[in-house]
Amino acid sequence: MAKYVIEVNGEHNETLIFPPIRQRVRGRWSASRTAHRDKSGSHAQKQIALKTPEIPGQFIEVDTTEKTGRIIETLADTEGGALMWETNLKPIIEANKGEMANCGTRLPETQVFKLDADAIKLWLFHMRTAVDTGVAGVVSKLSNQLPSIENIQALPGKRKSDPMNSGPREEKLKGRDFVDDVPAVSGSGSRK
Repeated sequence: MAKYVIEVNGEHNETLIFPPIRQRVRGRWSASRTAHRDKSGSHAQKQIALKTPEIPGQFIEVDTTEKTGRIIETLADTEGGALMWETNLKPIIEANKGEMANCGTRLPETQVFKLDADAIKLWLFHMRTAVDTGVAGVVSKLSNQLPSIENIQALPGKRKSDPMNSGPREEKLKGRDFVDDVPAVSGSGSRK
């Protein structure tokens, strides 16, 4: 049994739509990845880039011993992240509410999900594909190496639903066994 942790960290400052929970997971932001963009960005964005050139992304964790999955808010749940939020980011956002209307001044709490064998397999599959497609990276100091797709397929449990199909066919597809051979990761931002 092991713990697996990835950080959303795409090369274009992407967020990740994580299919098992159908939620957006915030990715790492790096000022150096925006160097190619128009330099006429907002005053607040420039302040953030100068004070905090790297903002860590949220972590996605599966603990197979505790049978839990977590979405970890690194700005709230790590010492360095909390300090970065309080001293660098929050004051700029509060001072520039007009420009930063989409940014809240309250951080989301870490979310914890109880996982059965089916859900563990599903979470690991989507974590693996996020890493394989370059939208995330393994947090090596906190994580075991992610299993390969083949090893995930061999785990007990089955994909009982298709999290990418939430349309009218969803009920019809429930209970069907899905083949874990196609990466199903959706990120925001452009791809090369």
